[in-house]
Amino acid sequence: DLRRSETELEITRERLTSIFTALPDALWSVGAQTRRYIYVSPAAKQVLGVAPDALMHNENLANELVHPKDRPIAAQAWERLEQDGEFDVDYRIVRPGGAVRWINNRARLIRNADGVPERIDGLARDITEQVEHRKRIARLSRIRELSSQINAALVRLGERQALFDEICRIAVNVGHFIGAHIGLFNAERKLEWVAHGGTSGAHLKTAAVSVAEDAQGRTIGGQAYHSAKPAVWNDVVVGIAVILLSLPRG
Repeated sequence: DLRRSETELEITRERLTSIFTALPDALWSVGAQTRRYIYVSPAAKQVLGVAPDALMHNENLANELVHPKDRPIAAQAWERLEQDGEFDVDYRIVRPGGAVRWINNRARLIRNADGVPERIDGLARDITEQVEHRKRIARLSRIRELSSQINAALVRLGERQALFDEICRIAVNVGHFIGAHIGLFNAERKLEWVAHGGTSGAHLKTAAVSVAEDAQGRTIGGQAYHSAKPAVWNDVVVGIAVILLSLPRG
């Protein structure tokens, strides 16, 4: 009977190990008192970018992987665990090599028969694609709302200046643009800024917008004027994106 029980236990252990290995999520377990890992599934390598043994031998490694800006979020989740007995939190990690990924980490406090905390079992999942998909949906929804409110303003407002001011306000408040500015070319083909929202318009006096057919006219402002199409300058170094739209006269 003992031999049969041991055989059945070994079969069950091999079956569970096979299931854990096949799962795309990283399963983990830490001691409730020591907070040291007592088990990490093989999927940790794919999800977190580090081998299970590395987590087992370095109790601080999991926290070191968390993006510096998201460490307070992760810390608050562990604090909630002591009160609620579980947590479910999303945050970013920085894998060795610099890749940033979004992780969903869930955990539950396990108590023994006497109600004493024994261990914490959890599951970490890479949700980067889901987060990016939600961002795309939110961006498309914002664009639709922006277009809808601008169209409504075109119908509602008959006075030009009021319309320009409202469009700038909508671009900032609904479109979440840092700044929105509208300029008109006068009879001498000189640009006059007539409305702005968000960031200060003080810098507009030095904005490079020329209609000349020379080097200056080939700047982003000149491109928008001559092509009557959106011109985009996206400087990823300083984190600034500029979009200029040139609308035909009349």
